[in-house]
Amino acid sequence: MPERVVILGISGRMGRLVFSRLKETPGFNCVGGIDRNQPDYEAGVPVLANAADVIELCDLIVDFSLPEATMSVLPVCVKHGKGMVIGTTGYGKSQLEKLQTASKTIPILLSYNMSVGVAMMRKLVRQMAGFFPGQYDVEIIEKHHKDKKDAPSGTAYLLGRDIAERRKIDLSEKAVFGRNGVSLRKKDEVTFHSIRGGSIVGDHEVRFIGDSDQIVISHSAFDRTVFTDGVVLSLEFIKEKKNGWYNLEDVVGVNDGL
Repeated sequence: MPERVVILGISGRMGRLVFSRLKETPGFNCVGGIDRNQPDYEAGVPVLANAADVIELCDLIVDFSLPEATMSVLPVCVKHGKGMVIGTTGYGKSQLEKLQTASKTIPILLSYNMSVGVAMMRKLVRQMAGFFPGQYDVEIIEKHHKDKKDAPSGTAYLLGRDIAERRKIDLSEKAVFGRNGVSLRKKDEVTFHSIRGGSIVGDHEVRFIGDSDQIVISHSAFDRTVFTDGVVLSLEFIKEKKNGWYNLEDVVGVNDGL
């Protein structure tokens, strides 16, 4: 019997893509949506604003919405024991803590980027960050479409956190966001640059810059369907889990403890 999925944010750009992908994926069936707006496409499933009205229809929740929407649905998922695959970004510290607490009861897979390529990029960045940390400066550049709300992107910040943890520095103290005026680089800085324009799906680049050379690790998404690949893999991964806190690196087997 197919796993029944409800999409939180079904009316959004990614919600629509996930819905279309699940229609074509054996073993999964989208049975409803949670959204304050009705989709501008023919979904053919109930779409309601109140999670409690559709939660019993499903086995799993896929969330591509906003942090506030996730938080409103989270207690209902915990109460009814529904696992969550979350691709939403922009969570604050207290919101992340609530998600991690909930993961003791239900399985939650949170990934700021559902691309398997980005999962592999994270592994390479972590490896590079551990080599000669005093000899290579770090600059992170991310590019997204003009409608993206948060900056830097969740993926860029995740890459920065990986680097900081590998180099044993405090990212909250060493992060720099853009440059303006006199801005000499300080020791151990991790600098973020955000570009917004047009319809860029998502580009992430980490530059390790030394005095004599530089190493650039990058990933470019050409089409948003690359993210639906990760969603399906993530659903397959958590459908048998009872609880736990996971990410896409766990799914593809490149999580080395971070």
